[in-house]
Amino acid sequence: RTAYLKVKYPKEFMAAILTSVIGDEGKTNIYVNECNRLNIPVIPPHVNKSSESYTVSENSVIFSLLGIKNLGRGLIRKIEAERKDGGIFKSYWDFCKRIYGTELNRRALECLVKSGALDGLGLNRREMLINMDTVMECAAKESNLYSGGQLDLFSSVGLEGSATVEPELKRCEDFSNGEKLGFEKEVSGLYFSGHPLEEYRE
Repeated sequence: RTAYLKVKYPKEFMAAILTSVIGDEGKTNIYVNECNRLNIPVIPPHVNKSSESYTVSENSVIFSLLGIKNLGRGLIRKIEAERKDGGIFKSYWDFCKRIYGTELNRRALECLVKSGALDGLGLNRREMLINMDTVMECAAKESNLYSGGQLDLFSSVGLEGSATVEPELKRCEDFSNGEKLGFEKEVSGLYFSGHPLEEYRE
């Protein structure tokens, strides 16, 4: 049965196999390598694409958010629900503002950044890490406005400088490719941006 499924539905089969071994870095590496052998691209994790389990998108398999360390199911399900209800995340601030709560702690956000799951949202990985505290503080203020019922009052008078305005963020150069690869390996057990030995292949 499994041989039939692997031949007839290789992407779905590999996504299911990878989902079954989440948390086991050794087996995950083996099956990701098998995907490569079968010419099935494994798309790196991203908050605008990934889900709790490995999923199929056209001819690819999308890496699971649960495969990133320090991410609980509650946080992942909140990300999926917010993405479904409010659309994709447009920026780093947009993500933190919408997902802020008990599930999104500093460690989880750091692992999302290091894995590359927040790439393409306006900031590079180093910028996201150095601005993390600022963004989390502003997200906390905005959350308090919502919970306190004050947001409508502030927004109705167009008060500038309130927590609903995107904070001023520091800009700087990104990490080197080697540093990015090290972070990816640290939080997921895999390299997504390349491989440390790629430049020595020949």
